[in-house]
Amino acid sequence: VLAAAMPAGAGEMMTNEKLVKMLEAAIPFDVIEQKVKVSECQFDAGSDQIIVISKAAEKGGMSTTERSALLKLVMAKQDEEKEKLKNAVDHFMNMAANLDPDNPQEYESSMRGLQRMGLGVVPFLLQRKYIEAESEHKRFGVLDALAQLGDKNEVVVRSVRLMLYDRNPAVRRKAAEATAALAGPKSCEELIEELEHPRGDIQDGLCMALGYLKDQKACLPLTTVLERSANI
Repeated sequence: VLAAAMPAGAGEMMTNEKLVKMLEAAIPFDVIEQKVKVSECQFDAGSDQIIVISKAAEKGGMSTTERSALLKLVMAKQDEEKEKLKNAVDHFMNMAANLDPDNPQEYESSMRGLQRMGLGVVPFLLQRKYIEAESEHKRFGVLDALAQLGDKNEVVVRSVRLMLYDRNPAVRRKAAEATAALAGPKSCEELIEELEHPRGDIQDGLCMALGYLKDQKACLPLTTVLERSANI
């Protein structure tokens, strides 16, 4: 009964690739318009992609008016999706800021929501208002989410590594875990080099990251740091 009550195509994820295939197959504008309206969409409406979609629509026989309407719809759906992602991250960060360790269900539910939405939430997590938030709980939440989402993009890894110098020890530990999870073994030599020429006075974040990587190459540098600390 529920399935019969839902619009045809509801729940399907529409992407640029699917849209272009439909356009090149010369499916009528009104059919594509309805399909886009009732579907979840992950559109890239950047300049290059707009050109690709417009050319596919022209190839499929759409008029100039129809192409214009389609492109406006694609851009509107992208804006709608961005708003959903932003709201999901805002909600998660509120849960992180007010996390009750004895009652983490709401935080965990919000985290699962981010995971369902996928990597599209990452740019919103990397906003300065979160990664540099006054609340250590928010900064911790950012790292927790990034680690669980598993985006190994260079920008993400660089942002996580900078948080190895966070002023809060719990955040530094979470940054170490996230660095090991996202940067992986290939980061070991870079971290060792950074340990020898740290960006700040706090080095325990780097040490913990190397510890989580469990690479034997880190043993001597870590021993040197420990001996140096013991002699201070």
